[in-house]
Amino acid sequence: MALTSEGEVYSWGDGSEGKLGHGSRVDCVRPKLLSEFEGVKIREIECGGSHSAAISSNGYLYTWGHGLYGRLGHGNNHSVLRPKQVVALRKENVIQVACGSRDAQTLCLTEDGVVYSWGDGDFGKLGRGGSDGCSIPRSIDKLTGKNIVKIECGAQFSLAMSASGLVWTWGKGDYHRLGHGSDQHVRRPQIVESLREFKIVDVAVGALHCLAVTKEGQVYSWGDNDHGQQGNGTTNVNSKPHLIEGLDVVQKVSCGSSHSIAWCLEESVNATSVRTDCIYKPSAFPTQCDKLGQNCHLNKNHHRDPATDDKQARKSAAFLICNADDSKQRIAYVTSQCGNSKRMSLSRLILATRYCSYSSARQHVMSGLQIYFARSLMAHATKPRLSRVPHLYDDPTTTCLMATSSSSTGGFDDELSSSAAGINSNHTTHVIKTVDDEEFFSWFTFDDLMKVQDLLKLSVAGRLPQGSTSHLINVLQRCLNGNPETTSAMMEKCIQDIDSVINDAKQSKDYLQPVVEESEHPYQMGTMTDGYVGIPGADSIRVVFDRNCSTEPDVDELMLMNIVETTVYATLSGRNWSLGWSDVITLPIHEFCWRFSTSSNVQGWGWKFTAYPLVSTNHSLKTYTPQCSDRDILQRSPIDYLQTLFHVYRALADEIRKEHNIRIISIFITALQQSTFGADEVLWMLKQVNWLIDSKSGGLVDIIEQQNQHKYIIKVLAEIVQRQYQYEVPLVWPGKQLLHSPVMVELASIASKLNINEHIDIKTRTKLNEFKLARTSVMSLTNGTTFPPLFIKEVMKKIQNVCAEDEVTDVNLMTDSKLFACDVDKQLVAWINRRPDDWNLQWPGSGSIFGWGHNHRGQLGGTEGAKIKIPVLCLNIAHIRPVDLVGGEQTLFATTEDGKVYATGYGAGGRLGLGSSDSVSVPTLVASIQHLKITKVSVNAGGKHILALTSNGQVYSWGDGSDGKLGHGTRYATEYPQLIQGFSRVRIVHISAGGSHSAAVCDQGRLYTWGKGRYGRLGHRDSEDQLKPKLVEALNREFVLDVACGSGDAQTLCITGKRSTDSVNVVWSWGDGDYGKLGRGGSDGCKLPLIIMALMEKDVVKVACGSQFSLALTRQGKVYTWGKGDYFRLGHGTDTHVRKPKLVEFLDHKRVISVAVGSLHCIVCTDEGDVYTWGDNDEGQIGDGTTQAAKLPKRVAALQSNQLTRVACGSAHTVAWSMPNDTTSNMRQRYRAGASLPQTIPLEYNLLQSLPVRLLRNRLIILSYLSELICNNFSMFPLHELQTSGLSALPGGKTSLVFPLDLLRPLITTGSKEALFKKIIQGTMIRDKQHGPVIEINRIEVKKHRKQNNNGLAGTDGLKSVFGQIFCKLNLLVPDNVLLAQRTWKVKFFGESVDDCGGGYSESVAEMCEELQNGSLPLLIPTPNGVDEAGANRDCFIINPAAASNTSMEMFEFLGILVGIAVRSGNPLSLNLAEPMWKLFAGIYPNLQDISEVDKHFVPKIMFIKRMEKSELSDLKAPFSVMSASGDEIKLSSTEEFLTPGNREDYINLAVKYRLHEYDRAINMVRKGIAKVVPLPLVSLFTANELANMVCGDCEISIHLLQSVASWKEVTPNDPLITWFWEVLHEFSNEERSLFLRFVWGRTRLPRTIADFRGRDFVIQVPDKYQPPDHYLPESYTCFFMIKLPRYSCKPVLREKLKYAIHFCKSIDTDDYARVELQNMAFDVSSSTTVAGMDTTHGSSSSRTVDPLTLQEAGAAALSRLDPSRYNFFDMSFSLEMSESD
Repeated sequence: MALTSEGEVYSWGDGSEGKLGHGSRVDCVRPKLLSEFEGVKIREIECGGSHSAAISSNGYLYTWGHGLYGRLGHGNNHSVLRPKQVVALRKENVIQVACGSRDAQTLCLTEDGVVYSWGDGDFGKLGRGGSDGCSIPRSIDKLTGKNIVKIECGAQFSLAMSASGLVWTWGKGDYHRLGHGSDQHVRRPQIVESLREFKIVDVAVGALHCLAVTKEGQVYSWGDNDHGQQGNGTTNVNSKPHLIEGLDVVQKVSCGSSHSIAWCLEESVNATSVRTDCIYKPSAFPTQCDKLGQNCHLNKNHHRDPATDDKQARKSAAFLICNADDSKQRIAYVTSQCGNSKRMSLSRLILATRYCSYSSARQHVMSGLQIYFARSLMAHATKPRLSRVPHLYDDPTTTCLMATSSSSTGGFDDELSSSAAGINSNHTTHVIKTVDDEEFFSWFTFDDLMKVQDLLKLSVAGRLPQGSTSHLINVLQRCLNGNPETTSAMMEKCIQDIDSVINDAKQSKDYLQPVVEESEHPYQMGTMTDGYVGIPGADSIRVVFDRNCSTEPDVDELMLMNIVETTVYATLSGRNWSLGWSDVITLPIHEFCWRFSTSSNVQGWGWKFTAYPLVSTNHSLKTYTPQCSDRDILQRSPIDYLQTLFHVYRALADEIRKEHNIRIISIFITALQQSTFGADEVLWMLKQVNWLIDSKSGGLVDIIEQQNQHKYIIKVLAEIVQRQYQYEVPLVWPGKQLLHSPVMVELASIASKLNINEHIDIKTRTKLNEFKLARTSVMSLTNGTTFPPLFIKEVMKKIQNVCAEDEVTDVNLMTDSKLFACDVDKQLVAWINRRPDDWNLQWPGSGSIFGWGHNHRGQLGGTEGAKIKIPVLCLNIAHIRPVDLVGGEQTLFATTEDGKVYATGYGAGGRLGLGSSDSVSVPTLVASIQHLKITKVSVNAGGKHILALTSNGQVYSWGDGSDGKLGHGTRYATEYPQLIQGFSRVRIVHISAGGSHSAAVCDQGRLYTWGKGRYGRLGHRDSEDQLKPKLVEALNREFVLDVACGSGDAQTLCITGKRSTDSVNVVWSWGDGDYGKLGRGGSDGCKLPLIIMALMEKDVVKVACGSQFSLALTRQGKVYTWGKGDYFRLGHGTDTHVRKPKLVEFLDHKRVISVAVGSLHCIVCTDEGDVYTWGDNDEGQIGDGTTQAAKLPKRVAALQSNQLTRVACGSAHTVAWSMPNDTTSNMRQRYRAGASLPQTIPLEYNLLQSLPVRLLRNRLIILSYLSELICNNFSMFPLHELQTSGLSALPGGKTSLVFPLDLLRPLITTGSKEALFKKIIQGTMIRDKQHGPVIEINRIEVKKHRKQNNNGLAGTDGLKSVFGQIFCKLNLLVPDNVLLAQRTWKVKFFGESVDDCGGGYSESVAEMCEELQNGSLPLLIPTPNGVDEAGANRDCFIINPAAASNTSMEMFEFLGILVGIAVRSGNPLSLNLAEPMWKLFAGIYPNLQDISEVDKHFVPKIMFIKRMEKSELSDLKAPFSVMSASGDEIKLSSTEEFLTPGNREDYINLAVKYRLHEYDRAINMVRKGIAKVVPLPLVSLFTANELANMVCGDCEISIHLLQSVASWKEVTPNDPLITWFWEVLHEFSNEERSLFLRFVWGRTRLPRTIADFRGRDFVIQVPDKYQPPDHYLPESYTCFFMIKLPRYSCKPVLREKLKYAIHFCKSIDTDDYARVELQNMAFDVSSSTTVAGMDTTHGSSSSRTVDPLTLQEAGAAALSRLDPSRYNFFDMSFSLEMSESD
């Protein structure tokens, strides 16, 4: 049932027994009004299982439905089909009623607090002590006087709640539905004792379960739980009320039969807000999830796709039904010549009005034209005189020259399009003499200015010629600045207009009118019609069809599509309205197209629909509609007029604006709180507020902050900032949104200028203060002003960590902006970027987190690679700033300072606590315990269950529950953390999880254990399992300080002693004793704790248990190990077992401060910040770059300079990190001693030569810290749009926060940028599949198509190339597959037998790179310098501006996707693009120097033309055109044919502008493709060279880098063959090294760093199967980056064989298809050569047999018969056998 605000009741659903109240037992599928209540206002309704009830406004109770057992209260058992008053209660004022289900009861509550019950009485549910039922209401005596305020009925039980918060239940008790701790029936109301201590404010009942809400907003549940309705993560029944974890503050609850709902009322959401009168609603993100920032429009100057524009231009703009003499005709609107507004075509109107007077119509037209012409003259008269075109080479680094003779100071978009195609150099003919002197403007009176303002409104509405707006703005500005008499009155009028716009916005919806479209009636057969519907200003459109609609089904169809017809929203047809036309369609756009095609022989009536505009609450009228008359325009003030008017205001003198600024801010602050404005308008107003605060009118910030009458501005702004931030941070911080919205960016900028700290909460304050420090520091650097004191304070701390103790630091010198000019800083940053080993700026306690080892399940938090053998930064883990880390069986848990727990890794069995068994590869919040403050998490290195300790001493557990180790009294697993109830009376201070058992220590020093009891590991004198925590009584007299639990056949260790540090601690052990792991000299186990005598005087402070071994750390920093010794896990240099604790002698001279054990390895950290590891290393967990076990502790060399203080282990993965306050005195002293400085300054940094190295170091620390601040706060910087200067001249200008991006790019250290970039990439990686779709590629056909085309393209537009073939499958790749960690697609080569395990994919990428640069595709061309053999970049390629087809544009987008994939996957592309192209990819605007970089001759040509004599230029007869980069002649004007002295300046500007923007369309598409794969806003932080290195790697193949990732099989690294192998590679040229890499890996370039290999080894295997070895070539497995070398007899033989392989074995050739090709090529070596294919399970492989010639002879013979350009001997895994028989 449903109750309306008017008191009417509707019902629907099952109608049996008449419970719907409609007088029948018929079901009802739609809500239907209960007519019985006509004239009666109902205030309360209630549904039971088979009956219903309602209460009228005068307190009368009505019931109807099933009457069995007297549940209706009418004194009988009769069913009633319509509502009937309960006569027995006619004298009572009933305020509540509750209806039960099944054999149901009914309860009601009267105004006097009396509870009545009637109906079935089984199980005592009527509450009167027996089981008797009754058919008339009777009071429940036990509830009399209890002040009951709420009653509920469940299935066979009842509930009541009093005003004091007590809860009573009674009735049937099974399933513990009553909450009394038993399943006994209760026949009188009984208080739920477990809830007595709480004040309950709301209750709800389901069929068999109940919910209760406390005053504090907590929810308790009890009863049945078969469907998880208790919300505790299990299906276990709660016999008593149990707290539901993980809910925020709740006010209301409700129950279904087996489901529950809890919610908070809207007014309580902002209960902690500072102001309650601020009604600002946060501006929402365009999409709920935008991890890569694809919604950010970074480059506003890039062109829109012309295909879209053309499509829209072809459509009629809108339709109007005109009435003339009772006839109707559709009149179209056409696009006006003035901007993009749509206005009515008068000629079309006249032609359509057949029956009206033509002469009258013509007169109207002439009048309109006269008015228009007069306005044009007026607008033109205000135009200033033409000014000289700026000289092109006044500044040789000019980035862009605006080229038009009519350009004005306004700088509006409508003055000049950035599109080269729209450039026009026509001079405007002056109709009347223009004026430009101040005297003229002084003549303007106030009335004159009002007329100018009216003209400005008309111009904004598009009713004046193009360019009028800027001229009228100029008039207003000059008049107001030059005429003091009219300024004050005009300023008041302007402010009134601004205020009126705010008010007009509220009425904006009234201007949006519906549009009607229809077909002919009946429609004609065999035709197709289409049309367009657009309602500017609407957020969406609702389409409703006429009930007469009728067409032939599935034949005559009406399609509704988007404007470019790429998305079909609906396809409709049907013979009647109910079959095809009845659905109301809502389109998420403000415009759409329709198309109606008919092909049947049956005519129908046709169709007709009405399109209604839908407007959200965040909406305002943005522009004038075509229907507006001039009068409407002059009377109304939309937002675009306000933007224009404010442009006038901003141009006024400061002294004029000073007294009005505060008032303007107040108006905008008021407007911000109105829901009528959308995000764009809110952003614009915030920009103006920000500009006003920044303006030079003087002391505005002081006025706002100090004058009481204006302090409300601070408070309201603070509340707006608070609300917007609280909305955005839950989306930005976890990575769902890459950047804060532009609205939040602007608010943050405003907040950084005003003191709003006292009005916002501490979290918002902390973040905004950090951003403020970053912002002000950036502005100090770029403006050359003093750095903020807090910035200098932090920098000095870092300098003190690295400088000598007696070193004097001059702050003024290292912050001197004159000494450290921009170019000096650029060279300094370039030095550390290119040669980072020269500097050591990693200070102690920097907070870096490193991880290595096993990573198959993503347990290292997003780090790429399954096996990480060298420590790498764990950026996603560092992002959450943990204070503690613990590792389990392929898991890792992080605890933050505020008590949040994050999990990553393997999710089997629910061990991550996330509510499922899914694995996650980035740290994910354990949401169900986020309301708790967790202080410690424990998990065994090989464990599958987890314990968590809260700040108030409670313990939660989750994961595998076998053996009872979770402590919940069961053996069941749980996927959510659950509270261990056994500790309700004690406060736990320490916990430890083993493999199959657990332990905890309370604050009284008592030890509790539970779980598996085998071998006596629990210490309870037996081997019994314990399902709940049990006190270890044997240690009752001891004070337990620490405990550790082992795995497998496990032991348990504990430390006892006193809390004071002057006492000596004792170590105890018990459990399984195999291998001596109990430390008492034998292998006997014990079931009671016994002292380890060997550690009696060692004063142990920490114990740890690995798999079958133990470890202890003393207060003096000594490490002892004992137990099983294989895999060298004990660190004593042997694999023998040790049965008593033994000192790890290798560490005897070190002081260890932190220890951790994995399953088979150990890690320790010393007070000097060094990290040592030993033991098993099969997954690289030792961190030495190998997989060989470490017999003795080995210092992790990669961490040597990082000064780490904490370590942790998982089963086979390791982490190490430091905290800011963890540094020791030894660490600082050692760091100072080891902080070496460069001895010399490299010669290439000429600006640094005269500066002291220590001063350079200090400056470098400043720049490094600034880089860190920028990267930590990047989400609040305005990366939404590129900005190279200050505020734009546009009225809607760019972000007011000046962010000099181009200046900062080279000043932000590459390491900081790459760390940020990798963190985002790792957080958006898809890892649940190995590769994307399988794509079949036909490589054999590529060359055939190239030969068939004279232009060298592989098919039309290159579509037959490998690039083109994969491009055609683009729809299979996006969006998800491009986010994979490795292979975006899997290759199947047509006619070639290859199982692509990675090598085929690499081969396809390498071939695409070749095709891009060998002419197979039209996308890239050689630079003009390369064509002319002059200048720089001769061997480089550039974008082809002539590739302008739609297919080419889409291919450019695919090229961008490839660029993004290269960055994401770490697989470099072999692209040799000129640097200016990388600048464009990075979003850097081009300049003239960039043109010269690729076309040396262009600038001299322009300079020659500029300096030519007029006569020479006239005689030259040069065309008014320019040569593009592709060599095509481009006409620059449709009217100018030749270059003359009169148009020389225009020509120069137009030519330069064209060359600067000729790549725009293509670059826009490339960046669009990049944005689909990687975060494009962050790409804008990189320089061109940095981006090129990220995409392409280093073109120089580093053999040292290759050696660092090499591993060996069946050979040792010191074998002579391996030595020869490396020597040969060193002797190779870089081209040969690239061929070698292609041979063994399918790639042509190496990743840049070891980390970029992502755990991939270069495997060198030397099998003995090659006999004799000198007769075989090397064999490669590109899928596995592996080469098999025969054991060659000498180095020369190895060199020759390897060279032959890399030159002649470039691809795959393993089957019959290739053999046929060989035969067709007449390669006649059948008598001496056989080609045999061989498939392997590893990838692709082949072998070849040739005659026993020498290698040189064999090569010569092959080359003499083979045309290499047509076919290559190639294979991804290749060997060549020399047969003796031949």
